[in-house]
Amino acid sequence: MRFRRTRQFMGGLSLSLLAACGGTTVVFVSNPDDGKGGGVIIIGGGSSGAAAPNVTTSRGAFETTTWNVVGGGIGGQIAAPAPATQGANAGIVPYSCCVASAGTEFSLLQSALKVTSAGVSTDAATNAAGATLTVLNENTGRFRLDIPSLGIDYEFLSPGSAPSFQARENLTLTPSNGDVVTLIMDGFSTSRMGAWAVRDGDTGQLKSFAFFTTGIPTPAQNMPTTGTAAYRADTGSGTVGVVMVPTAGGFASAALSGRGQLIADFDVGVVVGTLTNMQATDANNVTTPWNDVSVAATISGGAPSFAGTTAAATAPAAPFALKSTASGQIRGEFYGGSAEQVGAVWSLSDGTGSAIGVFGGKIPSSP
Repeated sequence: MRFRRTRQFMGGLSLSLLAACGGTTVVFVSNPDDGKGGGVIIIGGGSSGAAAPNVTTSRGAFETTTWNVVGGGIGGQIAAPAPATQGANAGIVPYSCCVASAGTEFSLLQSALKVTSAGVSTDAATNAAGATLTVLNENTGRFRLDIPSLGIDYEFLSPGSAPSFQARENLTLTPSNGDVVTLIMDGFSTSRMGAWAVRDGDTGQLKSFAFFTTGIPTPAQNMPTTGTAAYRADTGSGTVGVVMVPTAGGFASAALSGRGQLIADFDVGVVVGTLTNMQATDANNVTTPWNDVSVAATISGGAPSFAGTTAAATAPAAPFALKSTASGQIRGEFYGGSAEQVGAVWSLSDGTGSAIGVFGGKIPSSP
């Protein structure tokens, strides 16, 4: 296996690592200067002759409100999200650090919820079964999204003239017969954070949704054991999510966006930090202040992961803000050859309303 270090490619896009694995490779790509995170690009060679995809894929605009995959509902019950998990896919790891070739299966670290006439509740079946995103054919940009508990096993092409994911993706996967899936992604050179939502193909009714992080985890032997690292989310897309609050007729939701920083202390094995400058944007594009969120987590011994709790650090007087007593969970992973990036799924609940989202951060010098 051959590795080449970072070089410039395609108008400033930076390839973090490129390897020859007996065929075409697909690597995560980012442009560190545009503040928009990363994408995926396909490098030639490899398998061919793939069958046509069984769903139609369309690409929508990417805006702050894109992260609100929920909308409103008639039920007033809003449960606290469960801690993120890989479910049955725990232990699935890409072939090698920093490279994903055809056949590579990315397990989603996710927390899923379902929507019924009663409101929003934890989707225990989907959390237990897990979900994966797989590279099928690098030449054509053919991928597979598998959410087995919901009957989603969709093969799709990345839309556009090039077989690649854009820096930020807002995709709609529409089969000829079945449920419609929204797939949203953002991220950096070896990590992706995102959300998916499944709606009834006939009525458009939301069934289930989840926020997730995935990527190429840091090999256990490469995890730092001393020193500290600060992972920053410097743009409004680095900390995102959705908040749901009860209304007279059911519940309403708003997209969340903000900044944040997580600090990993590898000497003592902890991660602490705060999600800051948080704002809620409703369906009418009205933006109001939202809670800052504190984080306290423990790094899993010898593994590229961490888990802990969240708490409301502020409680502004705003329509979608949660109470000062709100608390929740955070689960995350370290990505890249030397833990230069992190992704995490976080939640916050005050017993009445709940929020769920993702944090994507990196050491400022990393791609």
